[in-house]
Amino acid sequence: MEESLRIGAFCKKFGVSASTVRYYIHYGILIPETRNGQFLFSKSCVQDMAQIMELKELQFSLEEIHSLLTLRRKFNLAKKEDADSYLHLLNRQKERLTERLEKTRQQEALLEQIQKELISSTSDQ
Repeated sequence: MEESLRIGAFCKKFGVSASTVRYYIHYGILIPETRNGQFLFSKSCVQDMAQIMELKELQFSLEEIHSLLTLRRKFNLAKKEDADSYLHLLNRQKERLTERLEKTRQQEALLEQIQKELISSTSDQ
């Protein structure tokens, strides 16, 4: 039998609060075992949480994370259509991030323009 982590050790491992973990459990993103009223987190929960952290870093919503994990858990992405659904979600997020990056670059250029104008106007005085 694999060793399971209790909620405190699990939270410490990932640097998250117990309320965050409980929320993920309530939302169905994490599915730990329950024994004597305590959550026990297996190796698969650790793997799920590592993936959750990665997907959050990539700015996926919790709903999208839930969908991605569900696809992986239920179908193990063995079927082409399931893998395609997974890839579609990844590609959609990549497009959103690319759009945000372009918008951020435009904002940065605008800030630089304002700075140059300000420096120019103050040096003329």
